[in-house]
Amino acid sequence: MVFRCEEETGRRVILGGIQQDNKSYKVLFYRTHYVKGDGHDTKDECTPVIFADEKLLGWGDEILSQVTEHKQS
Repeated sequence: MVFRCEEETGRRVILGGIQQDNKSYKVLFYRTHYVKGDGHDTKDECTPVIFADEKLLGWGDEILSQVTEHKQS
């Protein structure tokens, strides 16, 4: 599913991962807007797309926060 997402949407800007509770999360960040037109891709200019065990969990900062908050507890 992760690779199919890349086929459909194009190249991701940043890739991240989280491992917890026997689950593997992959986070693909895609540039969706500009904060500063400086030619650099930064997380604040990207939308995260989150996969759990190779299945789409959701996208956006709210879903990413839920995953990372769960990791810290």
